Amino acid sequence: MSQQVSEWWSGISSTALMMMINFFLKLDDDADTIATAEYLATDYCFLCEDQDAPIGGSESDGLFHSPFLLELIARTHLVVASSDLVEISGWDMWAVAGRKNGAGVVALATVALECAVTLIARGDIDIKKVLVEWAGSAEGKNKIKLPKVLNQLTGRETSAPYQFSSTNWASDTVAYKELIQRRGVDFVKGTFAAT
Repeated sequence: MSQQVSEWWSGISSTALMMMINFFLKLDDDADTIATAEYLATDYCFLCEDQDAPIGGSESDGLFHSPFLLELIARTHLVVASSDLVEISGWDMWAVAGRKNGAGVVALATVALECAVTLIARGDIDIKKVLVEWAGSAEGKNKIKLPKVLNQLTGRETSAPYQFSSTNWASDTVAYKELIQRRGVDFVKGTFAAT
């Protein structure tokens, strides 16, 4: 079961990362990818319906309604709702698929986007290098290699600090879920309706 959950998290994060890479590829050639990603990360602009509107006041009504988030929910939620559901401790997956626990879906998609934007903003993922690797791929698969660091305990290299995993992102996911739940059921329903 933990393998299935890991694959589910991986699928959501891979989709988020591919969406963000696609976004950056559509920018003008002279656009600064890292600066743009840093801007999107500032004040959580990547979550806002209007990325130029500051968070706070009436503008925060667009929070959790960004084009990025709505597209990710539509792509990943439809996959979850139409496939055999895995059991995750503490989650009623049938209720999630039926949008009764949609705050969890929105929170997971939100944190996957945050992870993708963060990796690009820090330069951990270089869009130009990704394109070069894809162009040279004999397999024709679009893989993204995460950086590796030395694990001091094992003496082996690992990409674990960069992975979208519960170890790295669980507390953020819980915080987003609580924030979304405070906005109420109608807000969550409205988020799904907008996808």
